[in-house]
Amino acid sequence: MQGFNSYVHTVQGKCVQAEILNPKQINTSHVYRLENQSYKELLKTITSTLDSVLPIKIADSSIAIQFAKQSEAHSLSWNYTLVSEIRPESRKLDENHPKRLIKGLEKYFDKNGKLIDFYGFMDKCGNEFIIKQDLIAKLVITIKLDFDSLEDKIEFSKKVGSSISNLFGAENPKTISFAFNSQFLNKKMKKKTHISIDAIQFGGDPLKLTQILKSDVSCDINNMDKCDKTFSNLIEYLEDFKSQIDINNLNNLAVVNSEAKKYSKEKILNSSDHLLDFSILDHKNDELELINVFNDIKTYFNIEKYNRDLAIKYSDLAMSKPQENQLAEIINNTEANINILEGLSILAPESLKYTNLVRRAQLSANELKDINIIEAKEKLFDIKKSYKKYRKDYSTDILENFIIARGNFRPTSKKHIFNINFIQRIDRVSEDIAQFKVFFNKIDNENFKSFEFKFQTKEDINLNKAFVDIYCNIPNARDKLLFKNIRSGFNPHFTSFEGFKHSGCSTEYGFYVANPKGFENAEDVIIEMIGKI
Repeated sequence: MQGFNSYVHTVQGKCVQAEILNPKQINTSHVYRLENQSYKELLKTITSTLDSVLPIKIADSSIAIQFAKQSEAHSLSWNYTLVSEIRPESRKLDENHPKRLIKGLEKYFDKNGKLIDFYGFMDKCGNEFIIKQDLIAKLVITIKLDFDSLEDKIEFSKKVGSSISNLFGAENPKTISFAFNSQFLNKKMKKKTHISIDAIQFGGDPLKLTQILKSDVSCDINNMDKCDKTFSNLIEYLEDFKSQIDINNLNNLAVVNSEAKKYSKEKILNSSDHLLDFSILDHKNDELELINVFNDIKTYFNIEKYNRDLAIKYSDLAMSKPQENQLAEIINNTEANINILEGLSILAPESLKYTNLVRRAQLSANELKDINIIEAKEKLFDIKKSYKKYRKDYSTDILENFIIARGNFRPTSKKHIFNINFIQRIDRVSEDIAQFKVFFNKIDNENFKSFEFKFQTKEDINLNKAFVDIYCNIPNARDKLLFKNIRSGFNPHFTSFEGFKHSGCSTEYGFYVANPKGFENAEDVIIEMIGKI
């Protein structure tokens, strides 16, 4: 099996020749169902374990990561997942047979069998070798609903309850159109809900799965018959999944977990049956450990720089003195931390700044004596501790929940407006909160996933039980209702605002508060719109 570098977490070439015990039978095969899986939970479902010491084939796949990201359940979405999992016996080295060095690698050892070319061997073989692999074949199918607001998701979740498991079982599942249209999605909710179906497979032959997903690309909430067809084909495919697995063909299986062992902890022979000495790997590991410490310092630096740059950018958009002060504190503290880190990084040996072993070898092959390595290691660990101890502390909440629009209104000061032809009466209680042009200029460059409306008094008392409508102020035309009966904490998705730009509410217009309810004891109310990253 292959070698492994445990410090940079890369699988290397095959360097040890040994007898391998391949699986002879399937240990387990089952189908299970999951609901509301987050990105991390879904990725764990795909990979089966995130606790592996070694990088695993499935987790390293960009396809798996992309699938988990697209299908995740978050604050404005819901998902349902069906999983078929087949696990055969493990593939492992036979401990009863000798292990030998692969031909051509003896050049890294001296005549007595002691490893002397540390960098050359590490670059090709790593410091460990794989002794066991857990194998798997897995099919994951997800149905995902995206909602325009948190209220829509809550309403859907209440209706779903525990009954959803009975609708999408692997045995006699109901159609998606029956499940959603008849019980959980009324006409109003359908307009604000988006559906998608996806699947991913490891092991077996994924060609048929690809054909199913490519042939039915028009599934959406208004075209449920296409969704039914896709889901029906996927269920049929799931039931047939086990038949794809040939235990005698390892190409039908994916590696889900691997176990490795240090070369120095195993008896490995050369072609002359002499026992090889890998002790240099254990000693030289001290130097490699320094890479991890130095990488930690680089990570801290990148975080501080990101927070500083974002705070500087937001400073031009601050809407209140407290907001300005919070941003100024972040800027001052991050710059102080950056100065600390820049000073610390200079102390790191130049050779540690390269993960490429050949480049590092050129810089430090014979320069770092054993005692110097140990001293540098202790010194850099002290640097890391010093940074954690002396860094300037600050909160990043303002960066993650940034106020992008702010205004005030008096619930009792109503201005009656009659839309065109007196179709509708609007009790307007505020001036324009913000022009859409200014609003979208602020958020277009940011990655806000959603926005939260907040109502509070000047004494900072939250008004959680009151409701208002939000209208777009359209000159010489009927004002457009953007949100109806919203309360503090209302959390619409960013795409909701994008849709308004295409329905008559120009980015040149402003929006205002109208039709207040439940503000009996509040004279002056502050309204804020908070961008949430």
